[in-house]
Amino acid sequence: MIRLYSRFLWLLLLVGHVLAAIVSMVALPRGFRIDQPQFWTNLALPGIVAVTLVLAIGLAWRQRFSLARSALAAMLVTYITLAISMRILYPHSYRLPTIAAGVMAFVMALATAQTLSQPAPRRWWSLGIAAIVGVSLGGVFPQLLRSADASTAPSSASLPPITYVAPIESPSRAAIRLRPDVNIHPGDGSANVLAGRAIITVHPLLTFISRSPDRFWTCFAARAAREGPPRRLLGFQRAADDDVELNFADDATSRLQGTIGDNGTLKLHAESLLPVDVFSHLNTFTEVHIAGHERLSISFSPCPAEVIALTPQDGAPARFAYVDADRQFHVVEASQSEKGPFRSLATGRLAKGAALTITLFDSGNPLATITLHDWASQASTAPSPTAGWGVPQNAIEFSLAGSSPRSTASFYITLAATSVGRGFDSVGHTAGTYVNRVDVQTEKPIPATR
Repeated sequence: MIRLYSRFLWLLLLVGHVLAAIVSMVALPRGFRIDQPQFWTNLALPGIVAVTLVLAIGLAWRQRFSLARSALAAMLVTYITLAISMRILYPHSYRLPTIAAGVMAFVMALATAQTLSQPAPRRWWSLGIAAIVGVSLGGVFPQLLRSADASTAPSSASLPPITYVAPIESPSRAAIRLRPDVNIHPGDGSANVLAGRAIITVHPLLTFISRSPDRFWTCFAARAAREGPPRRLLGFQRAADDDVELNFADDATSRLQGTIGDNGTLKLHAESLLPVDVFSHLNTFTEVHIAGHERLSISFSPCPAEVIALTPQDGAPARFAYVDADRQFHVVEASQSEKGPFRSLATGRLAKGAALTITLFDSGNPLATITLHDWASQASTAPSPTAGWGVPQNAIEFSLAGSSPRSTASFYITLAATSVGRGFDSVGHTAGTYVNRVDVQTEKPIPATR
């Protein structure tokens, strides 16, 4: 009788795959419907694998090796097919997954050869079925990891062509003052607004931080492809003391205009033209930072009666807002870090073309309002592959940088991203022109000096 410890390699592989399947089920995001790919990749397939391999180990313990032999053969074929399909499907991100699959295929071949010497009936038809299962898994699984088609909705507004032949003026890094309390920074296209003792910084240009060149997980993309081209200032012009236009280029060609309205409101009008679809893990449609406050809280125009406190970025469940496909606006809190399920803090209705206003309060007193005119009309409401629990790809994440209530507050506003939840999946921005009109109104704006 052959002792089990003499076949340490294949037993170790079976047990290791059981543990890996269990870890996957626990670590990967949940809360997906059965018709969503993540239900199968994160829960169903790992569960089936774990149950099958536990049964195989149990039968092997009783000197019945047929299922263990078939399982190892299926995994061998799976890894071989996986390496081939990854190379075909992800031409820019295949290297590390393909190498890992190739190494596992080699080890599986050794283990499968061992099991062929076990005292079990040579049921070659079972090995044929195992091969069919392996080819199916190795061919289908990588496709389930591929990002769905881009689902954002670029603006349908008729805009003048964005062309850049030569700088309008010599580019400069010096801040452009529109008013004593308002500056525009040509280097990154941000605007600073003084609101009492607080400083509000707004970045209205569409910015991609972590990209995928082939719709796979961004962590496997080469660094140059993941980071993309840096933003370059092409030029600017001033129509008046309180009116400036800047031109930029990176993934998109962009135009930013900053003006002061009649009521003292800073009006930012950004346009970004994407020539092709861009798939990314992290990006921002608008980024806002507030420093110099005492204790910041916020409310959203769809649910103005609910005032939400900001919590630390680390050590507290994340808070964020989103609009779903039924145009319901939700403010929620994660159960742990940025992971679901999510607890509702406030709800309201936000029509597709409606503006969204965020009101800032400092120690309970109104500080400023930030109005996003175009976020709701362009945001993707397709399901997020990393969040689960019905959360879409769009999000407004808000938090404090530290544990002190005076820590810098940050808002990361996205049309489609996967920063909420677990994973490095990419989601797409559809090619086209994105418009971002942002109004910043402080309680006591400083009059312009002419």
